[in-house]
Amino acid sequence: IIERPGSSNRVISTTLAGIATKIHVLPGQLVRPGDELFQLRLVSDYLQNTQAQLYKTARDLQINADEQQRLKGVSDSQSLFKGKLLDLGYEERRLLAALDTYRQDLLTRGLTVEDINQVIAGKFLAEFIVRVPRKQDDDKLVYEMEELKVLLGELGQAGQVLGYLANHQALDVEGKAFEQESALLHRAAREN
Repeated sequence: IIERPGSSNRVISTTLAGIATKIHVLPGQLVRPGDELFQLRLVSDYLQNTQAQLYKTARDLQINADEQQRLKGVSDSQSLFKGKLLDLGYEERRLLAALDTYRQDLLTRGLTVEDINQVIAGKFLAEFIVRVPRKQDDDKLVYEMEELKVLLGELGQAGQVLGYLANHQALDVEGKAFEQESALLHRAAREN
């Protein structure tokens, strides 16, 4: 009996640099997709700067929208305000593109949409939860924490392996046979 290559074992790594402050699961315990595995206190300057830029861009967009609203009432009367309103529209497009860029960057680093919305509201992320990964239609899967590769207080870098999960709900049978038995093996496989 052997594990299925590519489906029985799963590596758990982090997309963000941080110090392990909690380990929620010990070797031998069972977990399901979405369960918490590790909590990391974030130490990445890059991540903090990206959060700050996202917040600043969101505030600049709000200021731009307020200024456009203020000028819309008077733009019919003087062409000077019409030009300013046009400039604000161009600036709004630039800010929206920057906002989308920062959002996408944070999403690729493992933050959720809820995390990003909190950053936009001014609450920066200081801790990050590493969870059992989810895929479509995998809620029935159960994993066992096979091995931890991180200790409490240890600094984990982005991409570092934190642990190994195993799913032994489906295994394969491996065997060896002689060449003259191949016809029997093909027949057994055909007939299930």
